[in-house]
Amino acid sequence: MGEFEAALQTQSSPNTRLYLALSLRNLGRAVLAYRELQRAADEADQRAVSEPRYSRTAQIARSERANTASRVALITLAIEDVVDGLVVRLNGNRIETTAWNVELPFEPGELIVDAEAPGRPPFHTTATLAAGTRSQIAVRFDAAPRPDLSAIGATQRAQSEGWAMRVQPSGRRRASDDSAGVSGRDTAAGPAGPSALVPVGGVMMAVGGVAILGGAITGAIAASQHATLNVQCPEPSASGCVDLPARVTAGNTLVTLTNVGLIGGAGVAAVGLTLFLVGRLTSTAASEELPSIARRRPRAVPWMDFRAGVVGLQGAF
Repeated sequence: MGEFEAALQTQSSPNTRLYLALSLRNLGRAVLAYRELQRAADEADQRAVSEPRYSRTAQIARSERANTASRVALITLAIEDVVDGLVVRLNGNRIETTAWNVELPFEPGELIVDAEAPGRPPFHTTATLAAGTRSQIAVRFDAAPRPDLSAIGATQRAQSEGWAMRVQPSGRRRASDDSAGVSGRDTAAGPAGPSALVPVGGVMMAVGGVAILGGAITGAIAASQHATLNVQCPEPSASGCVDLPARVTAGNTLVTLTNVGLIGGAGVAAVGLTLFLVGRLTSTAASEELPSIARRRPRAVPWMDFRAGVVGLQGAF
């Protein structure tokens, strides 16, 4: 096979290329053999115009190529949207434009197709190739093109990507906003729905209310038991006070439960109220005609400090 390759480098010959292709096929390199057989047939057709003896070479090359097709998978990449800057890759390797819309041989197995172009969403698909089959993979982009962010400023690009929020003092817009084409109304945002914070806040307020109610009940029981002990056992040595330690322990447990229910319930209810109010404010603000940059959804996290007795909300608004 090395001699055939060396001979082709010296002088291109359809017959030599035919022998090279057959050698590649015998070595199990079916994809390369198929390509060389195609080239041998094409070159033989060209030479047969002036040298008719090469017509027989072209016939043999095509016959052997048909026999080799059972060992490879033949794929045609149908490029439906040919746009400037389009790049197509197969298994990570870039494919030249001359291989578009042309039947190509591949090894059986998985084929990964990726395509990208400026202003278009990326295309990605996979296919499982079987030997002896012919198929077509259509490469197309979504109907709605993605805005090209390479030619706009950083501020406008950040707004388009949805991760930046800028607040102007006194509600004034800078002149650069108008010159850059920043719209005062976000038409793509659509109608705003209720914030998820509202139901979460409602549930937390309900849980806090139940905890406070439970604390009030245990507190009333503890107070009743304490009053009973003061009447029945004014002194620890009084008759009928043998189980005084156990009753005192039970009373202390009720007091602890009361404190946990009242303090914990109040904290949970306060956080729930905060989330509820923030959720309502978010829903209201999103439904008004505000500049798109001011309608970014706030990111907030509730926090509590029981030692300092403080409940708050921190984040970006």
